Amino acid sequence: MVLLLDSSGNHLVAGLADPRRGVVAEAAHPAGTVASRDLSAVVEDLLEAAGCGVPDSVIAGTGPGTFIGTRMAVSFANGLAAATGCELRGVGSLAAFAA
Repeated sequence: MVLLLDSSGNHLVAGLADPRRGVVAEAAHPAGTVASRDLSAVVEDLLEAAGCGVPDSVIAGTGPGTFIGTRMAVSFANGLAAATGCELRGVGSLAAFAA
């Protein structure tokens, strides 16, 4: 399972994807809302909805975008990878939108 995070723009966007099944769970919250500031709760809800534990990898959007917004997702992804040993990758947010 792959956890995808991007908070560089006007929304916190998070999703879980399975390489075989595609998108399993997703969430989007406008920037500045309580939900967008509690990334750990959003991720926990996604993992519970998908019935999965620790993801195999986490991908974080690296911007361009606001400094604090970008830092939020990248820092969370880095901490999760350090704590669980899952693979960590970054992807430019514009490249992700273009794909």
